[in-house]
Amino acid sequence: MVSPTDTRRLFRRTFGRVFRVGRKRGFTLIESAVALFVFVAGLLTTFGAMGVSQMVGRQAEVRNIAHSLARQKIEVLRSLDFSVRKETVDEEFALAPDIMKTAQEKVQGLQMRGRYTVTLVGSTGTLHQITVKVQWRNAGSQVAYDKPWSEVLLTTLATRQPVQQTPQPTEGEMETDKRGTSSPTGGQVGTR
Repeated sequence: MVSPTDTRRLFRRTFGRVFRVGRKRGFTLIESAVALFVFVAGLLTTFGAMGVSQMVGRQAEVRNIAHSLARQKIEVLRSLDFSVRKETVDEEFALAPDIMKTAQEKVQGLQMRGRYTVTLVGSTGTLHQITVKVQWRNAGSQVAYDKPWSEVLLTTLATRQPVQQTPQPTEGEMETDKRGTSSPTGGQVGTR
């Protein structure tokens, strides 16, 4: 049987140089430098990811604001009477000043503009296609001059609202009361 002392000696002889069993304890300069490099690389990656996430968050906020502005304009155009809502191509509209102020506080140098188009669709002449486009870019950045405008584009259809007429009862819906006069079904005619 092999004693524990013999096992230790055999282990030291076989693996002693690889694992430094029984030798000096501690780290060498190279091990410390590698550990420091790994730690710094991890920190830089983390801070870089935080910067990217903040940039993506700002872009999402601006896109959300642009979508809100486009949605507001589409609702205004849809609420207009069909005869008032004239056909137009690439007409510029003013953006809501309170929303623009909020957006420019969040993103310095932000430029936004809005355009809309109303076209007649179909052969009956009772349908308008409304397209609203809100564009933006960050004028303060170096890439603003090379980069085209980003945009949100919304399209909807608006129909001519039919004139509301009160329905006239047909002959089958007419009832005759005791005096022989006609009245619509469900109506109360007669004396008390």
